[in-house]
Amino acid sequence: MSTDWRLYDSPELLEQISTRRKDGKREMLLRVEGLRCGACVKRLHKALPEGVFDARPDVPSGSCELIWDHQKTPLSAILQSTEQAGFTPVVVADDQDYRRVREERRSALARIGVALLFGMQVMMLASGEYLGEVDAAMRPFLRYAQWLLATPVALYAGWPFLRDGWRSLLARAPTMDTPVALALSGAYISSVYNTLMDTGHVYFDSVAMFVLLLSLARFWEQKGRAQAADRLRRLAATQPLSARRVDEHGVNDVSTASLLEGDVILVAPGASVAADGVLLERAAEFDESLLTGEAVPQPRQPGDAVCGGSVNCGLHPVRIRVERAGAATTLSQIGRLVHRALAARPQVQIWADRIAGRFVAAVMLLAAVALLWWWPDAERGFEAALAVLVVTCPCALSLATPMALASAMTRLSRQGLLMVRADALIKLATIDSVCIDKTGTLTTREMRVQRTCTLADISEFQALSMAAALEAGLDHPIARAFRAFEDAGLEAHQVEIEPGRGISGEIAGQRWSLRAEEPQAAGQDHTEAFMRWFALRREDQVVAHIALTEQLRAGVRDAVRQWHQDGLSVHLLSGDRPKAAAAVAGFVGIDQVHSAMTPQSKLNYLQALQSKGQRVLAIGDGVNDGPLLAGADVSVGIASGAALAQAHGDAILMNEDLGSLTTLIGVARKARRIVTQNLLWAAAYNLTMLPLAFSGVITPWMAALGMGASSLLVTLNAMRLLRSADVSSAPQATLKRVAA
Repeated sequence: MSTDWRLYDSPELLEQISTRRKDGKREMLLRVEGLRCGACVKRLHKALPEGVFDARPDVPSGSCELIWDHQKTPLSAILQSTEQAGFTPVVVADDQDYRRVREERRSALARIGVALLFGMQVMMLASGEYLGEVDAAMRPFLRYAQWLLATPVALYAGWPFLRDGWRSLLARAPTMDTPVALALSGAYISSVYNTLMDTGHVYFDSVAMFVLLLSLARFWEQKGRAQAADRLRRLAATQPLSARRVDEHGVNDVSTASLLEGDVILVAPGASVAADGVLLERAAEFDESLLTGEAVPQPRQPGDAVCGGSVNCGLHPVRIRVERAGAATTLSQIGRLVHRALAARPQVQIWADRIAGRFVAAVMLLAAVALLWWWPDAERGFEAALAVLVVTCPCALSLATPMALASAMTRLSRQGLLMVRADALIKLATIDSVCIDKTGTLTTREMRVQRTCTLADISEFQALSMAAALEAGLDHPIARAFRAFEDAGLEAHQVEIEPGRGISGEIAGQRWSLRAEEPQAAGQDHTEAFMRWFALRREDQVVAHIALTEQLRAGVRDAVRQWHQDGLSVHLLSGDRPKAAAAVAGFVGIDQVHSAMTPQSKLNYLQALQSKGQRVLAIGDGVNDGPLLAGADVSVGIASGAALAQAHGDAILMNEDLGSLTTLIGVARKARRIVTQNLLWAAAYNLTMLPLAFSGVITPWMAALGMGASSLLVTLNAMRLLRSADVSSAPQATLKRVAA
């Protein structure tokens, strides 16, 4: 049965999910489930109706960017055609910030390409004049050729620096881009003048090299923002944009934006709850792991509160009376906590801006002094001023940190750690406390069968097969734990879910049930207290006890042990039950345990640590960890966790091995040493070259070459981070783990 997509043609919902372009067409990002290969892309293109002007499917992300004329072709027609072609279209909310950051990244790559392509040609043409091997008759031709090739580099690739630098200068608030803009403008204009007059020196090659190096440094900053925007985009995809509202006319699909307090909505099995509300009529279970981090579905009785964003895990649809919708929901409040925590970071940025402002002011003042010093020899004074701007421009300084961090990020990515914010590597080397979540972080979000104790004439496999038959059709961690034991010949009928207790049903004429129950028989070995025990009954007789456990991530105990050896204090902050949190913490070696925590209490605990002067690394995966990650000095999100946690993480763990985090600390410490070396070199270089530039000994082209050599030196030093030698904070412990 096909879906009725006409709801998405409503103007209010269309504004939520798409953007109106200047030409009147609309643009949106559509998730397309089932998009797996090139053949799928061709099938999708063929299925799209007329009126779609551009469709850019992306197989790795399973998405498609659409541009279409809504006046000619409604969105419902596009969605229906996509569904009829065998795909499942999933409409997500539009994110203007995501589009802006994505366009910035594309533009940056294009500017780098132009600077690289044309800049190399300019440098080749300029090399002959530097070596004095150019015939006088050929010099004008070569200069005009350099002018032609350097113009797109200066005016297109270098436009962001020129625009921001002059804008800040006119606003009387100079930034690091101001001396860059002054140097680029001065070098380019003087080169054009000298080319037309066939006199003096030209600096087109310096302009090209300068723009290329600075563009590469700027690109890394934009890349981090793009990663964050992508993670937030995935979070938006999990939020329902429509709901099924029940009224006197029946059940109607409506936009979540139109829900009001008192409305009754119908939530199908496996569907997300569109708003905070109260459960009506039927008991049910809801997966709240996105909000609380608790992997096990939570039972709710009629009259209990249900949070928006949770998922109905039962077999039947449930009715919920809306209490809070839109910005008043729990999920929206968590989002506001994230923004509030992010607002607590500006002190470092204010300090950096203050230092940069003083540096820029000093450079501009020195350039002006150099110009006046050589007056009335205007040409020599101009060259000295330009040389001061170039030699002291933050090229080597700007590369000192980004190049080292880029190398470190590349090294970490090979080991499954994706850095979203490169500057966190420097702060990570000073961390003295770790706050970590349990469910989905220390453990995976899946459970597995740990032990089966049979008490009657039934084998372990038969017991597990019966449990699998009862749980068939459900989709939560407990049900998934039994899927490997499903038997096609067994089918449960008259299945009833008992919220908070278990499930029962009829199999082969007998009544079976699976309920949460600790074994009482003496001698039962269940010392691992984080096991969750279930009793399998045939009629009223217990025939087996089955223990499920959340699976610990690989390297958990090694990581905790390493943190302790490094002198870090480790704190477990969990939304889970006290018993489960304490048991897991004891098993992995964490002695500071805090359970049943809300997003606000986690953030409060973090801020209390920071008020004592501690620098905190936070690790988590749930949406409720978003404020914690945003407020921490450094944060790590889990790739399999909620998108919001990953978006606000400074690093993302892409594999299941928490032992990689010991490598993160080791690489961070080495990166800090290399950054320090690079900054000291850049400072020493500038302090040495500045008097020479001021005195006129160094001309602008010499300053540009010196700047290039300095940049090359810091780049080669940074590339040492790419070597495969172990850099963990405790090499012997790491080698032992690898050997094991």
